[in-house]
Amino acid sequence: MRRWGIVFGLLGTICLSSGNLFAGGFGDTEFRELFGELLNRYRLPKEQVNGIETSVFDFKRMSRDARLPDSLFQRALIAFEETDVSELRTPAELKAFWMNAYNFAAMKLVVDYYPLKSIRDRKISLFKYPWSKKVLRSGGKRLTLKGIEQTRLLEQFQDPRIVFAVNCMTISCPDIAPEPFEGNQLDAQLDQLMRVFLANKTKGFWVEHSSLTIHASWIFSKHKDLIDQEMGGLEGVIHRYLDPETCTWMEQNGKSSTVRYLDHDWTLNDSALGEMTQSKLTR
Repeated sequence: MRRWGIVFGLLGTICLSSGNLFAGGFGDTEFRELFGELLNRYRLPKEQVNGIETSVFDFKRMSRDARLPDSLFQRALIAFEETDVSELRTPAELKAFWMNAYNFAAMKLVVDYYPLKSIRDRKISLFKYPWSKKVLRSGGKRLTLKGIEQTRLLEQFQDPRIVFAVNCMTISCPDIAPEPFEGNQLDAQLDQLMRVFLANKTKGFWVEHSSLTIHASWIFSKHKDLIDQEMGGLEGVIHRYLDPETCTWMEQNGKSSTVRYLDHDWTLNDSALGEMTQSKLTR
C-alpha cells in the first residue's frame, strides 16, 4: 500500500504541475522571440533619410525572404495568430504584446506591398489611409493598425508613452525598439524610448533659444489631449525625460515661448531610401 501511495502521490504532483503549466500556457513567448529575430536580422543602424536621423530596415531583403517557404517572417505570423491572448497574465504583458503586434503589423503591410516609398502609398490604400487595412488575425478577428492602437492600447491603458513606442514604418516616427517589448521590462523600455526620441533633434525635440521657440514632434500635437491629461503636457514630458539645463530653461522661458510642431515625413524607413539619399548628397 505504501508503494502505491508513493506512486499516486508522484502522479498527483506531475498532474498538478502539468495543469499549472497548461493553464498558464506559453503566452506570447514564441511570437515575441521570432519578432525579436526579425528585428535583429533586418533592423539596421541609423541613417539620414531626407535630413532625418532614423533607424531603418532592410525591407528589400525582408520582403524577398518573407516569400520563402517556412521563412522567419511566416513563422512569426503563425506564432502571432496562434497566441492565446487570454494567457497573458498581467496588464504589462498585454500592453507589451499589443505594442509588438502593432509594429509587426506595420512591418507586414510594407512586406506585403513592397516595393514602395511610404506606408501611405496608394498600393496599400487608394485613400492613403493604411490604418484601416486589415492586416493581422487574432482570436478569429481581423485586426487593423487603428484598431490595435486605439482599442487594444490607448483605450485600455491610457499611457501616452504608447504613441512614442508604436512605429508605422516612417522616418518621422520614433525609432522602433531594437528588442521586443516585454512585460517585466516594459516601463524601463518605454522610458528609454522617450529619452532617445526627445534627444533626436531631427524629429523629436529641440529649442531655438534666440527666438524662444520650442520645436517638437507632430505627435505632441496629434495626441495633445492624452499627453496633457496623463503627463502634464509637453512641459511635463520635458521635466520627466530631459536634462536639468533644458528643464531650467523651460521653467524660465516656457510661458513666453512658442511651440512649433515639426513636419511629419511619411517616407518609409527603408535602408534603400537611405542609400539613395546618401548617394545624392555625395554627388
